Amino acid sequence: MVSRLFSSIPSVTRKLLIANVAVFLLQSIAGASEATRAWPLWFELWPWVPAPYEVDGPGFMPWQLLTSGFMHGGLGHLVFNMLALVMFGASIEHEWGARRYAIYYVVCLLGSALLQLAAATYAIYQGQLILTLGASGAIYGLLLAYGVMFPNRKVTLLPFPIVLKARTLVIVYVVASLFYGVFTTGTGVAHFAHLGGMLVGWLLIRWWRSHPPRGGSGGARPARRGAARAAQGVEAAAGQVSRDGCPCRSDASRDRDNATTPQLTRRLRRRGRGLRRSYKKHPAQKPGRSRTCSSSFLTERQNSVGAIQV
Repeated sequence: MVSRLFSSIPSVTRKLLIANVAVFLLQSIAGASEATRAWPLWFELWPWVPAPYEVDGPGFMPWQLLTSGFMHGGLGHLVFNMLALVMFGASIEHEWGARRYAIYYVVCLLGSALLQLAAATYAIYQGQLILTLGASGAIYGLLLAYGVMFPNRKVTLLPFPIVLKARTLVIVYVVASLFYGVFTTGTGVAHFAHLGGMLVGWLLIRWWRSHPPRGGSGGARPARRGAARAAQGVEAAAGQVSRDGCPCRSDASRDRDNATTPQLTRRLRRRGRGLRRSYKKHPAQKPGRSRTCSSSFLTERQNSVGAIQV
């Protein structure tokens, strides 16, 4: 039963789930020994420390922008993020395809890390050292994409028994992250990472909509092939009419309708070209069905460690 449910998860979402769980197990193993307890610090996201300041630790390394997104601060943090990954990510991967979905996830992860890096670096000047880890930035990017693609689907906000439309849930999370990120400190949640994931995800979706793929990667693949086949069929029909005239049922009507063959041919060919242009501007997507799924409060842990030495 469990293996059947696990195999039903799309490939990229399943691999991301395995990677996050595996990294968490490695964190737990490393933290169990005094000799290896400091190893995970090299992979958490450190702020960039200006020259007049010193910190007791490895400091910022470029790979931390990626590795910090696969680490978690506890079992609850991991479970909530992976639950949201499966619920939102599976639907998005089914709609976009594996390649486009993987690109979107990684871009949201890096974008959230960059914005959080800027916020943590600013906190250095306020006397705070903040380390960040967790996949919540990319998860919030998936939440935004889910709300854009399926705005009217019903989502249950756990642990509260509140059912909202996906579009409304996205608005609630944006407002909450913006409010807590600007007006609160020391909450242990990286609100700017959440905002960064949503912002980068929104920009990427707008870019894809204005520059649809010409073939081979991502997108609603069956719909794209269907639109191409429809256009080719219309143009083939136009060619047949041009060669043979209208396939009418009697010779008298055939002679009468053949007089309009050039106009009919032109209309059919214009229709075929219109189908191609219409798909390029508005890639077809499958209509979303209204169904209920669950969300959770997704948190990004921050740690304050050590002291800043000037």
